[in-house]
Amino acid sequence: STTSTGSVQTLTQGFLQAAASLSVTVIGSPTTTICPGESVSLTVQLQGGNPPYSYSWSPQTGLNNPSISNPVATPTSSVNYTVTVQGFPSSNKDIATIKINVKPALTITITPALTICSGTTKTLTASVSGAITYSWVPASELSCTTCPNPTIGPFPSPFPAPFLNHFYTFSATNSSGCTSVKTVTVTVKSTPTVTATSNSSICEGQTLNLGANSTSNTTTGYSWSGPNNYSSLVQNPPIIQAVTTAASGTYSVTATANGCSHTATVSVIVNPLPQVDAGEDHTICEDESVTL
Repeated sequence: STTSTGSVQTLTQGFLQAAASLSVTVIGSPTTTICPGESVSLTVQLQGGNPPYSYSWSPQTGLNNPSISNPVATPTSSVNYTVTVQGFPSSNKDIATIKINVKPALTITITPALTICSGTTKTLTASVSGAITYSWVPASELSCTTCPNPTIGPFPSPFPAPFLNHFYTFSATNSSGCTSVKTVTVTVKSTPTVTATSNSSICEGQTLNLGANSTSNTTTGYSWSGPNNYSSLVQNPPIIQAVTTAASGTYSVTATANGCSHTATVSVIVNPLPQVDAGEDHTICEDESVTL
């Protein structure tokens, strides 16, 4: 036989028995604190009641599934989540609330993507309010990894490729233990290595030959400068005829490739012609002699 008590019944071991009132709690309540971007699992604990149970979480914002007993919450701001659990029969239900407190976010302003020529340096800049520790990774080519504004470079020159992207990640942590992360792209371009040559030293009146050689096969231009406002945009300038001692001095050539430049110099010496004095002129008669 079966028995019944009250209006709420359940079948246990073959008998209909009165259902206990449903009591709902959320583990970790009343308040759980997280950092921005973190997630927390909301877990419901039930006492009494009869299955099947249905779950309804509100608000649904930030929840991966508002209809299960243990949704994952990733709120962007502090929020009170309320869960309504309904058992059998539908009148047997209860609610519980948990507050998720989201700590203040760290806002990072970081160097936009930058380009650097091999053999040179630049500065990575990161600005963040309230941070107490900093970290840059990877450490390669950085002057420091625990400061907000390290110097980057110099990368080896010539670089093994015309250009290559590197990715540096900056992390900042505040006193609440919350960390914010941003990444900057650094494009390294290869700087050509140029050498300057000449046929110095030479004598006054001779021709001067200048030449340049670059290690880069992508060199797009050369620029020469030197004494007496000398200039040329030719890798190996035309010879300079009948030079004078005024052509002596330092000549510079700059080679450009991939938007990066390198300068080399060469010293030119133009030696003056010797001054010969054979003495004063003499007029003599035929068969006379004179000592020079």
